[in-house]
Amino acid sequence: QYRTADLEQRLYEDVELLAPVEPKRDQFDVDVTDREIAAGETKSVDVEVTNNLDQTVTDVEARLFADDPLDSDDDEGFVEELEPGESVTMTFELEAASGATAKTYPISFDFRYDDERGTSQLSETTRVAIDVDAPEDDFPWLLVGLVVASGLGGGAYVYRHR
Repeated sequence: QYRTADLEQRLYEDVELLAPVEPKRDQFDVDVTDREIAAGETKSVDVEVTNNLDQTVTDVEARLFADDPLDSDDDEGFVEELEPGESVTMTFELEAASGATAKTYPISFDFRYDDERGTSQLSETTRVAIDVDAPEDDFPWLLVGLVVASGLGGGAYVYRHR
């Protein structure tokens, strides 16, 4: 309710407007093709990054974040331009500590980019699950077995012929 300049009382009635609203979406889709790493291993991880915006972006800097027991010495990627829906593969180095427990750990990505107007933007952080597996058993059990069997066989031969 309100009054006019002549002090006449008026009533304002709400007007309803319905408009479709798109659900919130990440600026970039991230797909890690191989999500497994063995404890004690260092490997290259290929990450497919897709521009999920409705505009071309430039100077896209990707950054990988990993917490202990995961680490990365090569945690940055760059692409000059990505059009809407366009994808690019970036490669990062990921390392799992040798004492890492075999389970799933998160790594995160964020992106700094310039929008169509040249304004620098920082994306929301995207988390990805990485499975750390038990370390591969590098001990040469077969070789040890052959040496022991040879030693026992040789010892038995010498013992019998004495």
